[in-house]
Amino acid sequence: MPVTDFATQADEIARLFRDLSMALDRYRAEHVGDLTDEERRRLADNAQHLDDFSEQLTCGAIVDGLAGLQAYIDRIVQSTQEARQAVDTAVQVEKVLSIMASAVSLAAAVVCGNPATVASAVMGLLSTIGSDAQAAAAPSPKRKSQGAGATKY
Repeated sequence: MPVTDFATQADEIARLFRDLSMALDRYRAEHVGDLTDEERRRLADNAQHLDDFSEQLTCGAIVDGLAGLQAYIDRIVQSTQEARQAVDTAVQVEKVLSIMASAVSLAAAVVCGNPATVASAVMGLLSTIGSDAQAAAAPSPKRKSQGAGATKY
């Protein structure tokens, strides 16, 4: 059985949250003329929240808590990477604000270490992004084949 390096996983997830925070800051800087004062404030505040969660992860405060989240690590990484890419390519500020809110919820869930909350937050972020990976992130019911040519799930 391989030994899981929770500190390395925490560092990777922290880096992803920091990258997403930087993407929000870039978006804010690049669209400053398109944003209201309130939107600029929300982007700045939530980018800071992501930085704070990132710091908590790198300080080792929840490294042991990652043991309970092992089933979700790949989904956390995937959804956070997709969120950063979505922010980098977003055209509408409403989409960026929605992604930001979902990402902050995921970061908070990871820091709290509650697997059910993490699963819900991953699904919420993927749904907000509109990712095709959402179906892969959710457990799917197994169905029996109905014969030749039947769709398998």
